[in-house]
Amino acid sequence: MGKILKKNVYVFTFTVVILLIGSVLFNQVMTGAEINEEYGFRLETFDLVDLPLDKVPYSGSVVPLNPDFPTDEKGIILTKNGEDLYYNPLKIGLYAKSFLKSYDQKGDQAYLEKAELYGEKLLEMADEHEGAWYFPYSIDFNLHGDEEDVLKGPWYSAMAQGEVLSTFTRLYRSTGKEDYLTAAEKTFQSMEDVKEDNETWVSLIDQEGYLWFEEYPEENPTHALNGFLFAIYGVYDYYLLEKDEDVKNHLMGAITTVKHYLDEYRVEGEISYYCREHHVQSDRYHMIHITQLERLTKISGDPYFENMANEFKEDFQLTEEE
Repeated sequence: MGKILKKNVYVFTFTVVILLIGSVLFNQVMTGAEINEEYGFRLETFDLVDLPLDKVPYSGSVVPLNPDFPTDEKGIILTKNGEDLYYNPLKIGLYAKSFLKSYDQKGDQAYLEKAELYGEKLLEMADEHEGAWYFPYSIDFNLHGDEEDVLKGPWYSAMAQGEVLSTFTRLYRSTGKEDYLTAAEKTFQSMEDVKEDNETWVSLIDQEGYLWFEEYPEENPTHALNGFLFAIYGVYDYYLLEKDEDVKNHLMGAITTVKHYLDEYRVEGEISYYCREHHVQSDRYHMIHITQLERLTKISGDPYFENMANEFKEDFQLTEEE
């Protein structure tokens, strides 16, 4: 009887150990990459690719020296909001980089001067919080047109922060001026300073330990995909400048998040979701998602994103008539 009992104890103990090991392995599969103790978010290692500067996403396009849009008395682009005009940090950053690209291709000094004029405007616009620089939208914004979901100006967006980060990075590359490098450092800090520790924020770590760059940093985050990916482009551009380890790990942490959650944006046979919170669908942004994922493949070196881009294409493609 004693031998049988002893044998049963061994069997029971062995079974418990197997179950515990299985539970650990299951949890690792479900949660993905482990949480990095230094940074506090999940971090998968990617073989980041050093793209040539003319192939880096979000680098602007060749434009006329005086594009046809409203400007202030200095020639800085203004954006319409109803009947009003305001300074949009995203567009100012985008056109600054477009002027730089035009300068690179045409060699006309006037383009470089215009790019610096836009860069100086961004320096002027910066709001400082705990040492980090944020670039405000001064307007009230109804998310998805919902009058009950309003971001009150001034508010900040990780998408704009990524754009401006990329702009300062490129201005520094083109001019060598330390003011732009300092501005890039302070802008990147805004993407390091997460919601959990700061009153002003554009980044957060969710309950599962994943790092997000929020296009719309509300109390209940929407996790908009396109804004997140555009923000990643800006961090990648800055990473290429000095290959800083902190920048690299935040970049890989953000890519880790996209890889973990991307399937939740996919709607098989239909248009992908704009954000995780509201499940709004837009054919225009679905096509943007496809292009962004193809570019993310080139940045990360991970074919998963190209495979998902192809899945998105199979789910929905705009025809010429559309």
